[in-house]
Amino acid sequence: MKIDSILTLPDGRDLAYAEFGKPDGHPVLYCHGCPTSRLEPLLLGDDVFSRLGLRVICPDRPGIGQSDFQSDRGFSDWPKDVIFLMEALGLDQFSVLGISGGGGYAAVCAAKIPERLGKVVIAAGAWRMDWPEAVENLGFPYNLMWRSAKHVPILLSFALNMLKMLIRLPKGDYEQVLAQQKETLPASKIFLWAVGEAVKQGSKGPLWDMRLYVREWDFDPAEIHTPLVLFHAERDKNIPLALVQRVANSIPRAQLIIYPEDAHDVSAYINHFDEFAKALMPDEQ
Repeated sequence: MKIDSILTLPDGRDLAYAEFGKPDGHPVLYCHGCPTSRLEPLLLGDDVFSRLGLRVICPDRPGIGQSDFQSDRGFSDWPKDVIFLMEALGLDQFSVLGISGGGGYAAVCAAKIPERLGKVVIAAGAWRMDWPEAVENLGFPYNLMWRSAKHVPILLSFALNMLKMLIRLPKGDYEQVLAQQKETLPASKIFLWAVGEAVKQGSKGPLWDMRLYVREWDFDPAEIHTPLVLFHAERDKNIPLALVQRVANSIPRAQLIIYPEDAHDVSAYINHFDEFAKALMPDEQ
């Protein structure tokens, strides 16, 4: 496990990333949610990824965690950073996993760099959160969050800055803290750390990240022709199933797997991860 690696990109920006699991395992680019960070895979941890034969690489997106902000970026800028990162790690082929707010980033990789990808999996993934299928089915406070992102971003910026003040990140080395408290740390605390790391630089990066979901995208998911597996909970009020069904119907090779009893929460993600991992593996494994 490596938590605080930094790569300098061709335009001079720093890109922070974390690595988990087996160093020689099947490589997976993990697109974290929003507003979370490269620490999100700690919810599962090294042991789980190693058991499943995965090498998980999770970068902070621009302006999040320890990655530098990138002005005027859209989703389509992300694959350029991804290719540079993976080539720096010596990886020509890899799978992609998008969780929640990482859905659009996994999707744009599938659309723009299919020749580099093995499998693509999106679990509880976000799409256009201002479409009627989202707006009409969102639960509170998520309806307020996405409406603020679209219409009153200063309100969401204030809320994100409040998170920065309220969430106390552990002092010192994350790896050391985890090693000392591994058996006692609840998933809720690790999730808060991942969110706290996301707003470490303030609200600018996470706010930009979230606002991409409530404006016109710079690519069309219908461009995706590589196989795509979508896992989604029927009771999800953060990202309504109706929205995901609309998108799945527009993507030629999308497979939608629905969990009737689950909602959008950490436990569902943890409980079903073995299934996500299987879908990420090459067919011969």
